[in-house]
Amino acid sequence: MDLLTYLAQGAEDERLAGRPALTSIGTHKYGDKEPGAGFYDMARSLGHDVREPYVFWASQVQDVFKLYGRPSRST
Repeated sequence: MDLLTYLAQGAEDERLAGRPALTSIGTHKYGDKEPGAGFYDMARSLGHDVREPYVFWASQVQDVFKLYGRPSRST
């Protein structure tokens, strides 16, 4: 399975489970530090509303960290 197929399957699985796009945390290493066009293409193909790309991406990143973020430490 190539990387693109793997990411697409993961994105579809997350969408079907009602979870945010884990792929939102994968961004360009240099330059704008945002996801590439493929992220938005995949999101559209899965039925996400991407009319405001930056807003969609930022909300997905926030939701990923709310769901999967580091748990609080007990002291």
